Amino acid sequence: MSENLHNPGSLDSDHAHVFHDVSVSKPLFRRVAEQLIGAIEADHYPVGSMLPKEKELAEAFGVSRSSVREALSCLQFEGYVETRQGSGTVVISKVDRASYVTQHVSDFSGCGAIDIMEARLMIEPEVIAIASREPVASELRVLKRILFGMERDVDGSEHGHSDLVVHGALVRVCPNQLLVRTAESLLSASNGDAFRVARAQSWEDPIIPKEWLIHHQTIVTAVVQRDPIGAKRAYTEHLVSVLDQLRKSAVLSVGERSRADYLMERYRVEG
Repeated sequence: MSENLHNPGSLDSDHAHVFHDVSVSKPLFRRVAEQLIGAIEADHYPVGSMLPKEKELAEAFGVSRSSVREALSCLQFEGYVETRQGSGTVVISKVDRASYVTQHVSDFSGCGAIDIMEARLMIEPEVIAIASREPVASELRVLKRILFGMERDVDGSEHGHSDLVVHGALVRVCPNQLLVRTAESLLSASNGDAFRVARAQSWEDPIIPKEWLIHHQTIVTAVVQRDPIGAKRAYTEHLVSVLDQLRKSAVLSVGERSRADYLMERYRVEG
């Protein structure tokens, strides 16, 4: 059946809103996603509210439920919403960021970007190795959906600014909540100016986002296959790539650049 996006005007009396115009040259799921993002950013769906059911959105937009699912996956990857088992899709932010990004930044106010990356290289791969031995099933389902959203965003959207959402979903597959909170704190610290510049430049590159997607897919495959060694190796490889982009784009002191070079060499061997 041919799909043709139309402006739904209002879904029902509980979901009346005005949708913004989007480019008809974009993929259908992306156009649906941008309509929903516009409604969220305009507070038609405030933080904490639920989006309409997939069936309602499909009927309102005149598209298939698969297109709606793709759109919602993009919103989840970009940090606007999350899916809650038995409840539906809830809005968690009106800006495109991970829900955890600002939670613990003050804890790392005196730390530089290389300090943070060194800690991440030591901790996050170990967390993923533990997750691979006994993954939390519900979080693994969320991770797969977010990864699908990243795949769709990499494939032609300008909205994929960060893979931090995927990293957060990855560490939450670990059953050890103390390690999860530690890793999330490090991820939240990875939102300083140096990291933002590095991610922005990386997503403008025609190759790097696709490489990072492959890294994440490899990590998830290892987790699903209960392969802690493979998961740790793949996660380390990805973080080394992140560090490389940071080293290329950030303004670093001589000492920081030397430490970055050392970490690159060390973890390329160990990873």
